[in-house]
Amino acid sequence: MIGLAALLAAQMPPIGVEPQETIIKLAFDPARLFGNRSHALVEIQYLGDDYAFPVYAIAIQRDCVGKRGPNCQPTLIARMVRAPNAKTVERPRWAGAAIVGRVKQAGAKTADQVALVLDELELDWLEADLSSCPGAMAVVPDAERAEWVPPAVTRPKAIRPIEMFLHFDKVTVSFAGDYTRKTTFSGRIADHLPSGWAIRLAAALEPCWRPATEPPPWRRAATPRPPAAPAALPAPRP
Repeated sequence: MIGLAALLAAQMPPIGVEPQETIIKLAFDPARLFGNRSHALVEIQYLGDDYAFPVYAIAIQRDCVGKRGPNCQPTLIARMVRAPNAKTVERPRWAGAAIVGRVKQAGAKTADQVALVLDELELDWLEADLSSCPGAMAVVPDAERAEWVPPAVTRPKAIRPIEMFLHFDKVTVSFAGDYTRKTTFSGRIADHLPSGWAIRLAAALEPCWRPATEPPPWRRAATPRPPAAPAALPAPRP
């Protein structure tokens, strides 16, 4: 753990520069976890520290169990991309920083080059059916009880304690039930905020994830890798 922290400190990139912008665009943009967003419901993005280290992205959309059409059994499907070791390191941002450090170390500049490094890193690329995940379904309705409007707006004359937050991880949560409305929260993590709800939902989904069968989002964006050349056959014996 100490060695990982030292590595990350040595490779800490400036705020808001490459390569993390490309990494997030290719792999950690929740809007890209499904090829078709017409049934999107929830999109969650977890970025660590002021450096926006990519930790995970989750997207949930309506889908069918079995074939579409009159026999469609509606359900909610979730997909996740997550940094390796994000569940085991002391701070999730360290796992995201390790991705950035690896891409920088490889000298990857273009989207294709970054995608090749992401392939090597073996990011978690997961899928879950919420209809068979009762823990997650129990958390979903709690979103309506989250504090979406700051007290500074609803209670402007109230005396509030001074709060200071430094280098906090940021969670962005978007809800889009139909094409006429999209509600988005972006900010620090706290139990009473939509960010806290997103963290609880991610935890409830944990036992229900399985490997996703669709290509990961960074593979859909990058140029397909050319097939490997066949190995040369040995010369025939005389």
